[in-house]
Amino acid sequence: MNCRKGFKLARIFGGDADSYNAFIEVNPSLDPKELVEAYAKANNISETELKDKRVANKCQKLGFFFNKDPESFKEFVSNHIDLRPHQLKKLLIEEKIEKRPECS
Repeated sequence: MNCRKGFKLARIFGGDADSYNAFIEVNPSLDPKELVEAYAKANNISETELKDKRVANKCQKLGFFFNKDPESFKEFVSNHIDLRPHQLKKLLIEEKIEKRPECS
């Protein structure tokens, strides 16, 4: 479980996943989302900056999935910030904004 939490922190805040182990061990009862919020608070990262980091992370995942520039998803993700990446993918496909990638 610590690996998953470490990778999540590293994906959002940068650096190596192992560098977050001490923070994770001090906060063992927090789920990954709560851990991100606690880390941001402990490191004086504003809510706006945290939101921007979350948006960038989700855009990167969507860009990889749809093989497009991650920046092209920025407005969509910002308008649906509470959705998880798989929910965003599903919504993009359902609303016919994007097509499911072809398998080759």
